[in-house]
Amino acid sequence: MYRHPPRFSGFPFLASFVAEDSFLPRWLSKRGHRLVFSNGIIVLTVLALALLLAVGANTNNLVPFYAIGVFTGFSMAGFGMARYHARHKEPGWRRRRVINLAGGVYTALVVVIFAVVSSPRVPGWSWRCSPSWSSRSSG
Repeated sequence: MYRHPPRFSGFPFLASFVAEDSFLPRWLSKRGHRLVFSNGIIVLTVLALALLLAVGANTNNLVPFYAIGVFTGFSMAGFGMARYHARHKEPGWRRRRVINLAGGVYTALVVVIFAVVSSPRVPGWSWRCSPSWSSRSSG
């Protein structure tokens, strides 16, 4: 049993702030006094249900999506901080920019590796040749 149950309140808050800056649809900026009244939690529920149905309700097939999501966030943070240090040239900005840029590049590489390696495991997400294709005759 969890001491604190997992919470999904981060997405509605983030979507609300991003929508207020016009980077997401305006209707996502609406937040209720409780999480269940937020438009963001409705979107999150619909997307989670669609993803669960897409992988046939097999949670093992969701692990690559989770890893890709986590490392995509790390990549965005690394590139964003590198951009910040390029704009705000504080003392030691070059070293910090190189560190953050390297972190962004390496985590983006992890995203690509996860996408390529896990693609055969996720139904409908395979860009490589399937075994049934290679056994067909070429005639």
